[in-house]
Amino acid sequence: MNKKVKHENQFYQEIIVANPKDLRKQLKLKFLVDTGSSGSAVPEKVARALGLECVGEGQVVLADGSRQRTKIAYMYMRVDDEHVFTLVAYNGCDTPLLGFDVMALLGLQVDPQKRRLLKPLRRFSFTNLLFGRKWVGAKRK
Repeated sequence: MNKKVKHENQFYQEIIVANPKDLRKQLKLKFLVDTGSSGSAVPEKVARALGLECVGEGQVVLADGSRQRTKIAYMYMRVDDEHVFTLVAYNGCDTPLLGFDVMALLGLQVDPQKRRLLKPLRRFSFTNLLFGRKWVGAKRK
């Protein structure tokens, strides 16, 4: 039996997920933002609803240190205006988990005080800041 333990820094993020082969098969889910998880995961019922295709199996280490076999599939995820196709585990959890893998791919940071994800501002050079020039990497005329 899985007990849901509420920690004061826990928060959820609404994410649109879809089958990467048919983006019309999609759901909007609340994912637990889990910076301690190296990978993202969804319940098996979500994988079935989206028609995800198993591409392999693996073993995950749960928060209590136990190990569990899990199936792995590709899935499309959209967090606000950012999106990614990524691998997810899908038969080892009751709650969708947003792991560090997707946060790193999308360059997201966690604001634990406001309990939300942040997308960092584009980086710019000191010269651009002082003189109002274009963003770093932009082609100059």
